[in-house]
Amino acid sequence: MIIINAGVPRSGTVLVNSIIRNLLQDVTPSILQANPNEDELLPLLKKIISNGEDKTRPCLIHTHSWSKEISAVLAAHSNKRVLVNYRDPRDVAVSLMKLHDHNFEYAARLTEASFAKIAACIRETRNLALPYELLIPGKRLAIYQIAQFLGIRPSMRQIAIIDEETSIENHRSIMKSVQDGALKTIIRKHNSNRVLAEDSVTLINDRHIQSGASGRWREEFPSTQHELITDRFTHILGNFGYE
Repeated sequence: MIIINAGVPRSGTVLVNSIIRNLLQDVTPSILQANPNEDELLPLLKKIISNGEDKTRPCLIHTHSWSKEISAVLAAHSNKRVLVNYRDPRDVAVSLMKLHDHNFEYAARLTEASFAKIAACIRETRNLALPYELLIPGKRLAIYQIAQFLGIRPSMRQIAIIDEETSIENHRSIMKSVQDGALKTIIRKHNSNRVLAEDSVTLINDRHIQSGASGRWREEFPSTQHELITDRFTHILGNFGYE
């Protein structure tokens, strides 16, 4: 099975990736896990399919990208699951600013581009959509829904264990280990503003956990900018069901 864990950045994709990984580890001894760059995703999918890798073990791919070529490759492949995360775009923008030290204009353009890709993914696939605002307060139900979507039947005890394993406290502990350089699996990614450290196993980075609150943009943007920010994302807010 090919499992595409897709979504807008900062909308819970890493949390969902962790939930999927824990669910799979309960039922299979081996998982192929990948977090490809945008230009690496299509070649990776073609390689997995041509090699029949997904027939021997689940292939879990985390991505914020999408294209018509990816859609075409997956459309011709029957054994796949696509999970999609998104979040209020105003919260996405402020979180990207804090993560990468971007200014608002650049973060806003990244947000708009990401939503366009994920909207195409939703249109072109049968998927399980997991809005951040429902995922975080209802994580045990989300774990159950994800399991059902993947054809896994966990016990209530297994769901509770996964809930604990993917808790904000555990993830914050991993983030601290990344910050301290205490893990052997750390990789470093460069952008124009800073070097980001990330655990290649959990995908948790050195600023991963921020406020975690929905609607944080109201507190973190000046009130004089609220109307401007909302106007900027009006089409996204409407298309994805936000006020």
